[in-house]
Amino acid sequence: MAAKDKKKEKEEKGKGKGKGEEEEPEKTISYFALYRYADCFDWLCVIVGGLAALAHGGLTPAFVVFFGEVIDSFSADADPNDLVLDVTQTSYYILYLACGALVTSYFQVALFTLSAQRQTLRVRKLYFRSLVRQDMAWYDQQHPAALTTRISSDIPSIQEALGDKFGSFLQFVGMFLGGVAVGFAYGWQLTLLVIGIGPLIGIGGAMMSKMIGDAASGGLGFFADANALADEIIRMIKTVIAFETQTVEEKRFNDGVDEARKLGERSARFQGIGMGYTFFIIFISYPLAFWLGRYLVEEGEMTGGSVLLVFFSVIIGAMSLGQAAPNIAVMAKGRAAGTKIFEIIDR
Repeated sequence: MAAKDKKKEKEEKGKGKGKGEEEEPEKTISYFALYRYADCFDWLCVIVGGLAALAHGGLTPAFVVFFGEVIDSFSADADPNDLVLDVTQTSYYILYLACGALVTSYFQVALFTLSAQRQTLRVRKLYFRSLVRQDMAWYDQQHPAALTTRISSDIPSIQEALGDKFGSFLQFVGMFLGGVAVGFAYGWQLTLLVIGIGPLIGIGGAMMSKMIGDAASGGLGFFADANALADEIIRMIKTVIAFETQTVEEKRFNDGVDEARKLGERSARFQGIGMGYTFFIIFISYPLAFWLGRYLVEEGEMTGGSVLLVFFSVIIGAMSLGQAAPNIAVMAKGRAAGTKIFEIIDR
């Protein structure tokens, strides 16, 4: 009787979910909600690592500044007697930038990786503690293998989102800000032209991140269920063979994996479209920038070196937005994994 009552309750719950509830999208936590278990030392690592990442990104536009000065040193109007001195001095500056990149990149990677390791270790402990403290009624509604699979799949996704991927994202942000700052300092007219298409790149990146995050959230659930089913079948393999239900069990597993595959294909399409759209917009800016640069050189407002300096600085800044897109996708996947993990921890 108790088994029949439990089965009846499950059927009534399934019927109680209307179409509106089934179609309601799962809410995903914000990125900074992943830092809920960070302590003071972790925040110190994040802050120092973030500053190092921003500085690391800003070094690339700074290199372009010296590159433009070298171009002007080789121009026809330059004094040959000063050529060796100018190039030697500029070479020393570039060497200093290389040393700065060595230091900032070390702190960027080391501190973000250390902070992510410490935080996810706490998440693993709290998640397991929450699992062993649930009541039996809750376990009757779960796949036990899916719960353990999240330790090996979802928590590493959180660690990746908190780690160097976020540091790389900040590095590209610093590269963008540095490129725009250099552009305005050496040629605001040309910078305005190139930066005018920046919002188009940002819109594409935001839409791509949203679509990838939604697909990743659903894919993680389907993979967890499929892994749980595989674990159940392997543990009961003697019963499966005895009743000759291999084909049925294989179909059940394939159905679950196929749903995850469909979501993965959808995510890949949106990521490909987003990257293609981003670089299409960037390459469109090339002919426009050279056309305006030619006009400014003819008017005597800029030199050939400053045109290349401004152009490459702003283009590097714009391309950094496209390079940041894969990191945004990793962060979105971490948010989706954190939503499921923290939901169980909070029970």
